[in-house]
Amino acid sequence: MNGTTAEDVLRQLRVWPVTFATPKDALLALRAGNIDAVVYDRPLLAWFVKQDFQSSIQLLDTIFDFQNYAFAVPLNSTHRKSIGVAVLDATESPWWGQTIFRYTGTR
Repeated sequence: MNGTTAEDVLRQLRVWPVTFATPKDALLALRAGNIDAVVYDRPLLAWFVKQDFQSSIQLLDTIFDFQNYAFAVPLNSTHRKSIGVAVLDATESPWWGQTIFRYTGTR
């Protein structure tokens, strides 16, 4: 997609991608055989594949540039520690794995 980190990473690898306005447009082009692959944010791509392309597109485990997500909190916030603990509790729980699988089909 235009202006994404995926596009930046591919260009750093000297791959000149064809860009699309939306992930769905890219996946439609892939299914039609007009392109060979789609490179995009994995959790979002997994969700799009699961919603509309599960029977026709295979999502690979290849990661070009691993990225974490974060919450920005002011340094002096009284909520900083409690938010960090809550995020860790959630992401280490069985619920987190089940939720990821439900929405993306991956573990």
